[in-house]
Amino acid sequence: MIRRRTHLSVDSCDGVIYWVRSKEGARGPFLVDWGQVPSGTDPAAQPAHPASSLPAGSVRAALDSPTLVLQRENLPAMKTAEAALIAGRRTPDIIDSIDEEACFTWLHLESGQAGPLWLCAAPTAESHEASEFWSSRGNDVALLASRQLALGNLVRILPDAPESGLTAILNLDANIGTCVICDGDGWVFGREFPLYDMSEEVVGPEGGPPDPDPYPDSGSDSDIDLDPDPDALELVETSAQPTAPEAGPAFGMLDIWAMRLATEMRRTFRYVEGELALGTVTRLWVSGSSSRISEICPLLSSRLEMPSTPVGDAIPDSPNNAAAVAIGLALWPNETGGNLLPRSMIEARTRTIARRQLLSSLGSVSAILVLAAVAM
Repeated sequence: MIRRRTHLSVDSCDGVIYWVRSKEGARGPFLVDWGQVPSGTDPAAQPAHPASSLPAGSVRAALDSPTLVLQRENLPAMKTAEAALIAGRRTPDIIDSIDEEACFTWLHLESGQAGPLWLCAAPTAESHEASEFWSSRGNDVALLASRQLALGNLVRILPDAPESGLTAILNLDANIGTCVICDGDGWVFGREFPLYDMSEEVVGPEGGPPDPDPYPDSGSDSDIDLDPDPDALELVETSAQPTAPEAGPAFGMLDIWAMRLATEMRRTFRYVEGELALGTVTRLWVSGSSSRISEICPLLSSRLEMPSTPVGDAIPDSPNNAAAVAIGLALWPNETGGNLLPRSMIEARTRTIARRQLLSSLGSVSAILVLAAVAM
């Protein structure tokens, strides 16, 4: 009987810890079960375990860092050892792009096959902070990975894109939208942008309705600016029921929110298709805690004129749609590649595991010797 190894993947977002357990199968990892628990803001002020119902054991977690650097190179068929040499040559340039001590890692999908090589670096201090977050909850971190790279893993369980097109995955948390563009192997491009609070009223200049298209298409891909124009829309906090401004009719907050999301998507698609020439985006999948708004996918489909579907629709007996990052970690293709834990922590963890295995082996040998002595 083959014993399949189990992995526990976690993600903390908007005050909730989402967890997914997976196992290694002949065709790659598959999901076993999942759940969610409150994260607790201050572990020291909580009872023994603020996430006491979180399954015990080592975890895979995502690093959410604004300064994380992620790059991809498509390689011809080569051994993983050869890919490691290429990654080593790229290391100095990537680390130099971060203005502090950094951890560097790389991920190669399959030895001997043509495919992507992902290169990633993040500040060491942020890696330590993420590891301490989970250790304070009684979970040892085995893998600390890029959040965007984890979202890109979702293509492994999504239906194939039509006509070899690219897939966009839009993850909507409470305050941040993350758009990841993927091909059949995973991440090729990603960006983040702030989300407007749905409790705020959005109005245009001088109190009137906002411009339906604050970023009109210039007709050129070379002048795409991925930074939003801060003057295009103004946020006005409201404590009472909003009323229509005298300058024009009021816009529904959800409509404005969807309009802004669609605009950010169009800008991203134009950049990927025009400036980067990576291919054509043909579909959009939506995940994250804010994706539970049932109207958001139909509104995006209408504005973008492409299919927009919740990620959970592609997974039988789906976990919470907000657990997309944890699902992507559960589908991680390599047990050691892409790990942003500091090297010293990885080496210390390896020594601890080896010591446990040695003690377990010695215990088994001792038991056998005792049984043999009794038999004699």
